Amino acid sequence: MDIVLKKLNEGIVLMSIGIILLFNVTGFIDWGIWLFYLNFWPIILIFAGFRLVLSIVKSFQTIIIIFQIILWLLIIFGGVVYYKSHSYNGYSLSAKEYYYALSTDNNINVPVAYDLNFSFGDYDISDTDNSTYDAIVVDGKYSESFGLPIVTSLVTENEIKYSFKQEKEFFVLNGFINTPNNFKIVLGRKNISDMQIDLGAGKLTSKLANVKIENLDINIGAGESLIEFANEVEVGNMNIKVGAGKITLVLDKSYRYSIDYNVGAGSINVENKSVGGLASRGNTTNISANTDSKKVLSINIDIGAGEFVLDYDS
Repeated sequence: MDIVLKKLNEGIVLMSIGIILLFNVTGFIDWGIWLFYLNFWPIILIFAGFRLVLSIVKSFQTIIIIFQIILWLLIIFGGVVYYKSHSYNGYSLSAKEYYYALSTDNNINVPVAYDLNFSFGDYDISDTDNSTYDAIVVDGKYSESFGLPIVTSLVTENEIKYSFKQEKEFFVLNGFINTPNNFKIVLGRKNISDMQIDLGAGKLTSKLANVKIENLDINIGAGESLIEFANEVEVGNMNIKVGAGKITLVLDKSYRYSIDYNVGAGSINVENKSVGGLASRGNTTNISANTDSKKVLSINIDIGAGEFVLDYDS
């Protein structure tokens, strides 16, 4: 009898998984339900505990197996009912359109700060020379898995801070299974005191043409980033942290630079020359650019297993 129940239990597990997969391929329910089930991962420990008990307590094997079957069915099919009835879209393959323009400052000469927090996807940052443009414009598509995009402003005595983020941060399984975000962000103010860019994973392209930034911080978890500064752009200090991704910085020839670096297992390539080495610290400056230029970019780089490349615009 116990052997029959064990086989019945295993058969029900396989049938349940097959039924959910059938729901997925027929479109009855989206694939995001598997991430929904991950919220109940402690159940695995419960089932493992049942197996240990079964191997020791022989007299209650039938009751325990029946209880395990009931619990499994409740979790699987109860989850389907809950997921459908509550329109649970916390984990979804769908992407939604998004557009938002924000402008709260009346004086465009007041220094502003930007805090841009990107989870996973393809992001494009640019600026404008239109003095009447909104302070920040966000246009694109977002995955519901990462939550609704949020654009805010905070006014203080010294600056106005504009922030962009999504309700949920980057999660590896979300990134692999769900549709990535795709945003184009336009910065409408020229005088920027601080600018913070955080990218969990994906691709970041930032081509700036008219801004003045005192401090620029860029943190890359994984992915690839391209940052370009045109002739009119002025950046004082730049702090870069790269985990396992790659960041390429392209400068106008009017720039000079000074680089302080700390490299773990990654690499630094400056003007087609390798700088530093494995587990190294040091400093390098350029000699090929316009030595009479007053535009000197101070760069601090901290690289884990990633790559940093610096070159001039041809």
